[in-house]
Amino acid sequence: RLVRLDWQATSMAAWPLAESSCRHERLSDAPAEAGSLSDDEASPQHIATTAWAFATLGKDDAPLLNALAANALAIMDKFEPRSISNTSWAFAVLVFTHGPLLAAMS
Repeated sequence: RLVRLDWQATSMAAWPLAESSCRHERLSDAPAEAGSLSDDEASPQHIATTAWAFATLGKDDAPLLNALAANALAIMDKFEPRSISNTSWAFAVLVFTHGPLLAAMS
């Protein structure tokens, strides 16, 4: 049974999976399935790390990517160039377009 994860736990679970190139389908789906992603817990680093990890794994999870984009928009004023770069790279790799986020990042 999967537990519900917050933003920090989701990014911390996804990052090592991507670093190790984990291709175990059920395990690499776990962060997206378990994520309890709320606006007040998000940070630019959590968003960028989660996006990077899923792009590295080639996981195009539309609900997760939409949650990442919505939460990124809510805190875009806190993003530094590195988080903007990593998030935009991840969305480009996954061919995921979110017009409002692209406009905010430019």
